[in-house]
Amino acid sequence: MKLFYLVVALITVASCSNPANNSTESTEVEIPDSTRALKFDAYKKFTPSETDTLLTNLATYIFRKPADAQWNTKFESRFRPFYIENRLNFEIIYMYQNTDSSYYFYLFRDAQSRNLYSKRGVLGRMNLDSNLVISNFEEIVNTPAASEEKLKEIGLVLMEEIVASGNVNKYLTDKTIVEYPNDQVFYSKEKFEWRSVE
Repeated sequence: MKLFYLVVALITVASCSNPANNSTESTEVEIPDSTRALKFDAYKKFTPSETDTLLTNLATYIFRKPADAQWNTKFESRFRPFYIENRLNFEIIYMYQNTDSSYYFYLFRDAQSRNLYSKRGVLGRMNLDSNLVISNFEEIVNTPAASEEKLKEIGLVLMEEIVASGNVNKYLTDKTIVEYPNDQVFYSKEKFEWRSVE
């Protein structure tokens, strides 16, 4: 009888250790958004003071003009306090530095929207010098107003696409992702503002 139990035990051990009895199917692990976003954290290299400067410079390009400014005068130093005050309307979410020292960025800004959401996303490109002075600036996309969670998802998709292909043309007709540009509104790289098609 003891011999019988010993044989059963040996068979059980062999069965459990046999690779043929184990599952060999691989399960694809979905990469969390937080991991995908790590490649777009170039903004984290800036100190808090530098971030304030960068946000002020971005606001000068993106935010509305002071009442007495024109598109070609809004960069004058007398308007700097206005943009310093309004830099807090912006939050950098993603940033990527290209090999040519240009940057892609995605940020939140306040939105005047008919829905209940108060923020929209802005995808753009720019160059920065050592003093964080911006040149070659362009807004590429403004998203519809949405929740911050949704805007982060949209931003991640747009950043991945523009880094991979240099454009986001495949998304320009998707109104859940892109509000501007459209067939009525385009971005003027001369005046640094969205303008109506004439």
